[in-house]
Amino acid sequence: MIIDAHVHLGPMPLFRVEGRVEDLLRAADRSGIEKLFCTHATALFYDFREGNERLYRIMRQYPDRILGYCTISSSRYGTRAVEEVERCAQDYGMRGLKIYSFSIPGTREPFLSVDDEWMYPVIEKAAEYGMVILAHSNAEEIAHLASLFPHAILVMAHMGNTAHARGDWHRAIAVARRFPNIYLDTSTSSTDFDCVETAVALLGAERLLFGSDWPLFHHEFALARIRETSLSPEEQALILGGNLRRLLGL
Repeated sequence: MIIDAHVHLGPMPLFRVEGRVEDLLRAADRSGIEKLFCTHATALFYDFREGNERLYRIMRQYPDRILGYCTISSSRYGTRAVEEVERCAQDYGMRGLKIYSFSIPGTREPFLSVDDEWMYPVIEKAAEYGMVILAHSNAEEIAHLASLFPHAILVMAHMGNTAHARGDWHRAIAVARRFPNIYLDTSTSSTDFDCVETAVALLGAERLLFGSDWPLFHHEFALARIRETSLSPEEQALILGGNLRRLLGL
């Protein structure tokens, strides 16, 4: 079973794309992807409660295909953010939490950081429900969170291949070696194939999760980064779905 751990639905005008569920399922079928772990762009960029509700309606339409991330756009909502995680887990059956870090424009300094005291109760609540926590972060942020919440399942989005994390996937691998509760998501805009093989060599295939970042990138590109490598079929199977099946108890 192939599971895509990093998918977006809804309008994303910043990137001039829109993730329509019908298009997603057609694309997934072409590539043999059975389940898709999704966030909704409305929750990410506009209103987290409305966006999570929209995602839940899609999950109900396609219960065998769509898994849901509860998205929290800002930790500064305080108890409302914690209550939203609880609602998404209990009422909507969402299995993950999606949070972001943003840099101040023109700098590497975080404007909205996942490693924020206001975010800690949100992460704690998600960990209580065994949610997979997918976070845009740099190595310093994810390391601190991993030390504070060793029981949380933390996934570093794009394996550090983001502007905020300085594109430094070497540091992402290094920090994951220090903390066994950190996993790396393989979705990226980089064409550096060596990062996946290097991560497997240093961490083991058990610590990587396949992601595409659809609709920003095609599934074929994301799959090639796993399949067009020297990894064994067993290692590829773990990355492409086996690890997430284990973490979610599917």
